[in-house]
Parts: sequence; structure tokens; C-alpha cells
Amino acid sequence: MVPFWYPGPIVLVPGKVEFHVFGILVGIAILVGSTIAQNRAMSRQLNGKVVADLGLWVVIVGFLFAHWVSVLAYFPERVFGDPCTEVSDCLIAGEQFECGASGRCNNGDPMELLRIWTGISSFGGFLGALIGILIWMNVTKIRIIPGFFELEGGKGRPIIKYLDAIAFGFAFAWIFGRLGCFSAHDHVGTVTSSPLAVAFPDGWRSGVPAVAGYGPPGITPRYDLGLLESLWSVGVSILYFAVRKREDLRPGWFIAVMTMLYAPFRFYLDSLRAIDISGADKRYFADLVPPGITPGQMGAVVVFILGVGVWVYGGRLMRDDAYRTRTDAPVPTLPPK
Repeated sequence: MVPFWYPGPIVLVPGKVEFHVFGILVGIAILVGSTIAQNRAMSRQLNGKVVADLGLWVVIVGFLFAHWVSVLAYFPERVFGDPCTEVSDCLIAGEQFECGASGRCNNGDPMELLRIWTGISSFGGFLGALIGILIWMNVTKIRIIPGFFELEGGKGRPIIKYLDAIAFGFAFAWIFGRLGCFSAHDHVGTVTSSPLAVAFPDGWRSGVPAVAGYGPPGITPRYDLGLLESLWSVGVSILYFAVRKREDLRPGWFIAVMTMLYAPFRFYLDSLRAIDISGADKRYFADLVPPGITPGQMGAVVVFILGVGVWVYGGRLMRDDAYRTRTDAPVPTLPPK
């Protein structure tokens, strides 16, 4: 059984300045991922600045969509209010709200869409990354603040090669990103006697019930999906490291392998999400497939199809000698004579 780890914030100035381990690990993930991706790009004779700018752009757009999908797909009541048919349905946490004509209590807050620190969805992040990439590949410059904060675009560059470098770095970054989820226990799983279960102490969080018979007194062993995904990322990172010098890999290999391995694993992982806790993830089509399908499982199907598409497209590019051997290293600037 895995020991329970729930670190408190690192307090520098009580009540004013504190750092949460989740945020620190996400920061480490971004730093590790961008550094490895940049080094990978330069080792393949690509422009390191371009891949660094792409990584930054993907992180910005990815985080926005990660939060929006988390809120709108899993917890829409935070924005629109809880569903209601009468006013008694709007007695929430001891506070009485009104039941509007829309069939929603007035306890929602549209500003929740801007509070990106209150929750993120990995597939929302993937959607944001895809949108960011589609924008990047069609422009030469991304002018976030014209003349001050501008990023290199991908138009006219070997797109798949740059995305492969990002996918290579992403595998290593995901280890730390999902360890951040594990530190906060954002994704509590079902009760289990598996050796990969985390020893959750009874009463550690309200709304997570104790279940006897699975662990010692005072302990309810449960899966923690953040930990399981972090372990999966370790395996993928080892695979990537092992093949990093091979020259016979098709363009898009790292993207396709990442998505085609992650999608079925994530589909299975979502079946381990706890449904006996308060605030359990929203599920759909429960009448057809009990206990229902999560948004993550629907996203996994789409991601797998995209991965297959990249694999097939990469096979075509592999037969294109001009593309396969193409580089995009920056042209060195000669000093003035």
C-alpha cells in the first residue's frame, strides 16, 4: 500500500505569501518539459527558440481550456447554478438560494471561468493544445502583445517534427504534473485492496466515506488516479529515452505513440474513479452504460482516433525524402567585418 502524502502549503509570510506543492510541481513540469523539448529539437537540427515559443503558447492556451472544460463538463453548476424544480432544491450548504425560471439555482458564478486554479481537466488541456497548435501552424508570428510579447509561429516550418519534440518533452513533464495531482488528491478512485492503493486516512476530507474491510482500522485504501498516471508517464518516458537515437522512426512517431498509448489507459483509468464521494465526476449515458461514461472517456476515443491519423500521416511523410531529411536550424549571424 502506498503511504498517504498530503503536504500542506509552504508558508513564507503567514496569511499572505504561501506556495502549494501542487503549483510547485506543475511549475517543475513546465520547466522540465520545455527544457527537454528544446534540447530534443536542437538535437534534430530544429530551431530551439521556435519549440520553446510553441511550448509556451501551448501551455497558455492549454491551461485556459483545461479549466474551462473542467468546469463546464464536470461541474457546470459552479457557473450556471445547481438544477432545481422548486425553491427547496436550492438550500445548499445551509444557505437558501432562489430557483430561477431557467431551472437553475442562482448560486452559480460566471467568474468561475477565470479561476483557473480551482480545477483543470487533462483532456481540456489537450483540446486547448490542439487549438493552440492549429493557430501556431498557420501564422509566422503570434503577437500576444504586439511589439513586446511575440512568439515564433510555425507557418512554413516542418510542423510534425516540432510537435514530435513537444511530445518527447511532454512525457517527462507529465510525471511531475500528475505528481502534483497526487499531492492534492484531486482524483480519488474506488476502494481497492491493490498494492497500488493509497492509504487514505478516514475523515481526511469531508464527503469521502470510510469503507471497512479493505485496510487496517482508520484506513480506507483507494486508487489515486494522479499517482497511477504519473507511473504510466515514467514508463512512456523510459520508452522515449530508449528510442531517442533511432533514425528509422516515422515523423510524428512520438505524438502517435503518446496518444495511442494514453487513450486506452485513460479510458480504463476513468472506470476507477470514485462514485461514492461527494462531488464525484459527472457521468453521461448511465442508462445505457452503468454507471455512465465520463467526459474523459469520450475524450479518450477522440484522442485515439487522432493518434491513428498522425501515425498514418507520418508513414506517408516517411516516404517523402525531402521532408524526412528537412531541418530548420537557425541561420548563424556572422559578426560584422
